[in-house]
Amino acid sequence: MERLDTAQIQAIKKLSTSRLVSKLSRVGYTEEEIDVMDRDAMLATWAECVANGKDKPETVTLPTVGYDVQLEREKLEFEKQKLEAQHQLKMREIESQEKLKWAEIEAQEKLKQAEIESQEKLKHAELKQREEN
Repeated sequence: MERLDTAQIQAIKKLSTSRLVSKLSRVGYTEEEIDVMDRDAMLATWAECVANGKDKPETVTLPTVGYDVQLEREKLEFEKQKLEAQHQLKMREIESQEKLKWAEIEAQEKLKQAEIESQEKLKHAELKQREEN
């Protein structure tokens, strides 16, 4: 503790026992090692850690991630082509559905026309038959 200034010593002495256990665990002491220590031993051990700089969290440097502009352009172009292909497929489906509807309408119209013609023929036949009688 002699390598620490008075503010650091006071701060260490104010730590609760559970906080000391937590801090010692964080810097690598096992539960078994901590269990055999009394409060004074834990204070001394933590003071040594502070003096050696082990109390500071290690700075982790993240690896730099490269950004490939050309790759991103290719991805965007691929997505664009994919969306265009999906759009064209959807348009073809809509067109074929419309053609089917028009074909159904035309078939119904022809059927109605055939019914009308057959009814007219039937009426003409009935009229002829009445005239002959």
